[in-house]
Amino acid sequence: MLRNKPQRVLATLVLATSLVGVGGCGGSLTRAQDALAIGDEAEAEVQLRKALKSESTRVEASAQLSVLLARQAAEFAADEPKRAEDFYREALDLDSRNEAARLGLARLLMKRGFMTDANELLEVDGCHGCGRLRAMMVHESAVNALAAGDILGARQLFQQAFEQGKDPLDALGLVRTWLAPSQRDLAQAQAALEAAAPLIAGGQAEAEQQFQELRIQLLGAAAASRNNDMVEALFKVRTATLQDEPEFDLRFRISQAQFRNGDSDPAIARMTSLLENSGQYLEPTQRQVMTAALVVMYSARTAQHLQMGDPVGAAKDIGAALKLDADNNRLKLQQVLAIAANRLPLAFTEIDKARAGKDQTEVKAILHALDVLAQIDAGKMNKAYDALEKAESLAAELPEVLLARAYVLARSRNEDLKKDELKDARKESGFEYPKGRINQFAGALAYLDRAKAAVREQGVLHALRGPGFDVRVKALEAEIGAFYPYEVDWYPGSGAVIELISATGQKSVEYKGPRWLKGTAVASSGSSAEIPVKNVGLVWLDYDGKHIAVLVEDHTHIKINI
Repeated sequence: MLRNKPQRVLATLVLATSLVGVGGCGGSLTRAQDALAIGDEAEAEVQLRKALKSESTRVEASAQLSVLLARQAAEFAADEPKRAEDFYREALDLDSRNEAARLGLARLLMKRGFMTDANELLEVDGCHGCGRLRAMMVHESAVNALAAGDILGARQLFQQAFEQGKDPLDALGLVRTWLAPSQRDLAQAQAALEAAAPLIAGGQAEAEQQFQELRIQLLGAAAASRNNDMVEALFKVRTATLQDEPEFDLRFRISQAQFRNGDSDPAIARMTSLLENSGQYLEPTQRQVMTAALVVMYSARTAQHLQMGDPVGAAKDIGAALKLDADNNRLKLQQVLAIAANRLPLAFTEIDKARAGKDQTEVKAILHALDVLAQIDAGKMNKAYDALEKAESLAAELPEVLLARAYVLARSRNEDLKKDELKDARKESGFEYPKGRINQFAGALAYLDRAKAAVREQGVLHALRGPGFDVRVKALEAEIGAFYPYEVDWYPGSGAVIELISATGQKSVEYKGPRWLKGTAVASSGSSAEIPVKNVGLVWLDYDGKHIAVLVEDHTHIKINI
């Protein structure tokens, strides 16, 4: 939270060291000086007021009494602001050039909320501190605007204050406005942070603290947006205090954040550089933690390589990770998966040599899922069914096993329809099935959706991924999407659901289907209509003069634009 900027303490009163020593009122000036020398300000004030009565001493007495009143006002301004205000006003009446009185009165007016009066008081030529105080006034207004949620207003005020006073706190205020979620611009935030850094001298505790907090926040935002160039640039933006700091921990945390957000390459590169170039300066525990984290990163990126169908990249990362942790069992299992990309039989041999446990079981399930795809590619559906049964018996909810089932469904006929229903489905579906073969395409798409969701649920650090997963998903989606017109999601409940979506106003749809399914559904712009289908099969839809047959399969959520 932004705090008020410290105000400059009023200068100590300095009276002239030599006063004219003449009789009468000139003597009053001398007596005033003598009283001040022993700390008797009350007597000094009495003598200075006497000196005001003489033409010859009025100017000098006015100046000295003005200084005395301003100093006294400063001493009790916090406890007696009204009395201090009177003192300041009299001091200015006596000498309008008294900057201490002008600034003191302006501060009191600011505290009471009379910003316009304070600003008018400060608009005077030759006042060196007035510009700075005006900037402080603008800063206060900016802080209040930011607290009230007026981001644009606060930004304009911080910019105005910074231009007037070149205070780093105003530049940091600008950073805050550019980091606000509703007005976020990371490049502008970076520019404001860069403007603040050279203005923060050693010992400016509040500015330093805000700078470091905002820099970390901006680094995190840059990492989240996968802007590595900005991350690297921000590490170079430093105050005098940070100039020689290695910032090992911060670099480690930002690397972790980048990796979590899917930007693995710069994260691994920075971590590797830290350990190779600065490892000797790390505490043993810190080095151990960073090394373990780097192994996890290599392992996770290996899974990414495998998922994208890049076993060569996977092998390189496995090799780099094993140099750091030669006995890592998960890395050895990833080696098996990399082998499976091109030599599945050898992978089955190697997995039996691995340490028994949950991870080994998962890899075995993935290998059987890969075998399903290999058997389908070879046209051996019976063997594909057998391989799928083995995979599901080990880990039915793995993404790779779900993907294998999707492929099996896409190659398997729908056995739930009668001959007449199959004929109707071919004729009234509104699209042509490939070679007239009605396979379980909707079910296949549902399982694809479920498989992709399972990958997301596992997260970016999941290590065990079947090679070519993404390639296989995209291939089946493209194959079915070439003719099948509907989007299909996974439906977790029993049966299925048809969702009717209208982008052109309200539409009424008559429907009927298996086991006395019958009714009317009304969809409108912004409000879809759902038809629960407890018993799957052929559902007829009538709308806009159209008569369409939709084949509904178990666990499918079919979205139809009408």
